[in-house]
Amino acid sequence: MAVILSSTDVIDLLTFDEAIDVTERVYRDSNVEDRRVHSPVRMKLPRGSLRIVTGALLNDNVMGARLGSASGLAGNMSPIVLFEADSGNILAIMAYPFSIMRTGVTVAVGTKWISPEAATTAALIGAGRNALSALEGMIAVRPITAATVYSRTAEKRDALADIATRKFGIPVTAVGNSDEAVADADLIACVTSATDHVFDPAKVLRDVHVNSVGSVNEVPDAIFRAAAGIFLGSKKQELQYAHYHSFAGDAPRNALLELIETGEIDWDAVHDLDAALKGWSRPRPGPTVFKETRGGVGDVALAHFAYERARELGRGLPLQL
Repeated sequence: MAVILSSTDVIDLLTFDEAIDVTERVYRDSNVEDRRVHSPVRMKLPRGSLRIVTGALLNDNVMGARLGSASGLAGNMSPIVLFEADSGNILAIMAYPFSIMRTGVTVAVGTKWISPEAATTAALIGAGRNALSALEGMIAVRPITAATVYSRTAEKRDALADIATRKFGIPVTAVGNSDEAVADADLIACVTSATDHVFDPAKVLRDVHVNSVGSVNEVPDAIFRAAAGIFLGSKKQELQYAHYHSFAGDAPRNALLELIETGEIDWDAVHDLDAALKGWSRPRPGPTVFKETRGGVGDVALAHFAYERARELGRGLPLQL
């Protein structure tokens, strides 16, 4: 029988490390066709937008849709609805308190399988709601001993640096510009709403690894041109970039797709993330890039894990529609 699961029912059922393992399994044990993706749907409202994120994992016979407010609305808890993929039968309507965690663990998986193993320094550009989780993702998989953070708002970067220093037990320093942030960083995470590049590519190390959580335009074109490896959460989903922005009536440029259209980058040289877990090795020196692709299958995977654990524990109320 389908169940209703509250935040109290699921909040303690998934740790950050477990979420990394779940996300790794999704990309390690499935192929692109086993993961059904679609760009999130957004409906414009006077003060923000309604956002619907969907995905399916055919190997696990599960599909789902997460609903919640996007930019401009604080909202409270995003619910997710899970279904059996083969029958369409509903499994659960459940609270989903793992959205920010999902961003961080996806960064963790990309960093773990693409970046240099000896990376010890990290830079964070942006101090919004996903920033701390992105930094946690890098720290979880690499021996990071120090980090820097830059945001255009001094109060936000100072506050985040203080929280991160206490949370992770390493010095996290707020700096006054992005060039200072990325100088000497082995790893970079861009977590902004910017529609143009957020750091000077001339200021970074040759083999730097860059994670992008916001618009792909956060990453300078020169980094893509020089990259030894470019990975996306989903190539198919990135091609739906214009659809994702259609609610606003005007999609900003997509730096990566423009470079592909002009022939400066070969689309076949851009990989889905699972390629990194299935034997990819750095072909030459140069930066690497991982672009996180706005949830979907990752959300469904984490929700399904929490659902199964909740059922094992006998949690939830019967759902009768």
